Amino acid sequence: MVIEAGMMIRDYRIISLLGSGGMGEVWLAEDDNIQRKLAIKVLNPSLAADPGLVERFRQEARLQANLHHPGIVGIHSFFAYEDTYLLCMEYAEGVTLKDLIGKIGPVPYERAVPIMLQILRTLQFIHAKDIIHRDIKPSNIMIDTEHNDAVKVMDFGIAKAMGSMFKTRTGTTMGSPFYMSPEQILHGNRLDLRTDIFSLGITFFEMLSGRLPYDVSTDSEYNIQKQIVETPLPNPRSYYPHIPDWVMPILFRMCEKDEARRWQNCTDIINAFEAGMHSGGSQPPVQPQPVAGPTPSVIPATPAYSGAAYQRPAPAPIIQDSIPPQYPMPPKANNKGLWIGLGVGAGVLMLLVVILVAVFSNAASEGATEEIAAPEDIPQGQEIAAGLVWVSGGSFDMGSSSSIFPDEKPVHRVSLNGFYIGKYELTISEFQEIMGYYPAHYRVANYPATGVTWYQAIQYCNQRSIREGLQACYSIDGDTNPDGWDQGVINCDFSANGYRLPTEAEWEYAAKEGTANSQTTYSGSSNINNVGWYLSNPGIDPTQTDLYDLGPSPVGQKNANNLGLYDMTGNAWEWVWDTYGETYYANSPGENPYGPGSGNTSVLRGGSFDSERGFCTVTIRGFKEPISTHRTYGFRICRSRT
Repeated sequence: MVIEAGMMIRDYRIISLLGSGGMGEVWLAEDDNIQRKLAIKVLNPSLAADPGLVERFRQEARLQANLHHPGIVGIHSFFAYEDTYLLCMEYAEGVTLKDLIGKIGPVPYERAVPIMLQILRTLQFIHAKDIIHRDIKPSNIMIDTEHNDAVKVMDFGIAKAMGSMFKTRTGTTMGSPFYMSPEQILHGNRLDLRTDIFSLGITFFEMLSGRLPYDVSTDSEYNIQKQIVETPLPNPRSYYPHIPDWVMPILFRMCEKDEARRWQNCTDIINAFEAGMHSGGSQPPVQPQPVAGPTPSVIPATPAYSGAAYQRPAPAPIIQDSIPPQYPMPPKANNKGLWIGLGVGAGVLMLLVVILVAVFSNAASEGATEEIAAPEDIPQGQEIAAGLVWVSGGSFDMGSSSSIFPDEKPVHRVSLNGFYIGKYELTISEFQEIMGYYPAHYRVANYPATGVTWYQAIQYCNQRSIREGLQACYSIDGDTNPDGWDQGVINCDFSANGYRLPTEAEWEYAAKEGTANSQTTYSGSSNINNVGWYLSNPGIDPTQTDLYDLGPSPVGQKNANNLGLYDMTGNAWEWVWDTYGETYYANSPGENPYGPGSGNTSVLRGGSFDSERGFCTVTIRGFKEPISTHRTYGFRICRSRT
């Protein structure tokens, strides 16, 4: 049968497709009688003729229908319809844990542990009923980010009632390869609850580090299984160092390959987490105090930016005991999109900045200001000297009503003054000329300058402004060249004529081509292949490519948008000025918004060469600590005036 939006199946009106896979499709629907939304799982008709698969589908319905727990998706009905079978179940709001990791990268332990406790209590409940799930993985866990990260565990289609015959084909291995336990591979017919503990341990590793512990570049099931059975679990701190000591033994014991050495039940893991959270040496990082100073609502939105300034607080202190300085920078990003990667210690960054100040303090007087035409002489999208493009002021709809991510909502009207923005992402040659060093291991002059922290981007803007005789935009207590940009409240003078980062609103307006109601998904096109470098570009097979070897492409190789701006989609994530606020759009000022003005993370926009297309849209919002660096992080310059 063919299901389409708008059709009726019994009392259920089909709304939209939520997802699809080899087993079938999942549709969002609404019960016309009681106006309740639900999800309908439809078995692929080609599989409905297989009695064994139908029995698995029916077993899922029976199992979940008798499991009443806030952490489990409830079942409403199961029935045959035309040439297939339908399972009607509770519609779980939110995003999958897989999508959450893909968007933010490593989940901070302060957030990851409460999510884990909810999953553990759900598994504790089903294990007490002699049921094992057998397919615990991030894509089977829904996170309602708008309701305190409430968890729902889904997809009991291959769960097993212990003590009774599990109907399956002889030799068929069930479960998701990367999350399977060693015993699931070696003797899949003799499993107990400890297989779920192992799978949840691998899920926890991915939450903390932002990546799987195995080589994911292979498509060989044998090689994957060999890694699971034989390869020791790597240290997640090698990929993300901000994991406290007390978490490590809990994680490693969950992932023990020998069931006898693994945690034996969920109750003991819950107790271990709660003890760690309440122990004296594992308090959460101290949050910064509110910073006195102007807020966006008091910043004048005049065409000349006269006297406009805005402040950002210093970052939250980092507990140094939880950051082993010997760990290297992470070499890799998640292969499914928005991998907002991994940081360096603040002390290391301070040392770097001090060295730079010593080396380049004499460079401030070098160079001359490049003459730039006045805005009134420049049409929208006209390139000017120094590789900048003029974007005329105007109003536009910011955000997306169709996104699965709540931080892109609500769509709201924003009015901006005109500004200049870089035609290209800042290149390695431009960065090296001002800063005197290469930001990443790439050495190709016209590659985007990636591997840059937010603080380094700020420093570059000031250094270049000073060298060209322009007024620097950024300062701490009036100092435009402080010893460390992470040591105080950063002020941005938007009335200055120097270089700066665009605001998040300016970036999105430019990506939407300076139009009020952009109709393209990506910057300049709804076909990403025309305008952006991303993970699945034609010629790149993620299953055959070592993602460690993926890198950026020279700037300006894809089509520009209608403003003449290149690579606003993909190639490199781009830092912008704003701090991140998940609900900021609901309270954003309507004129020249500068971000929430408080918070510990900075916004990145546009996606990168190792982001999937869904994370390269003109509205996607990434965020990471300003001290973070990654091979995909870059920026483009902006100016308020000449």
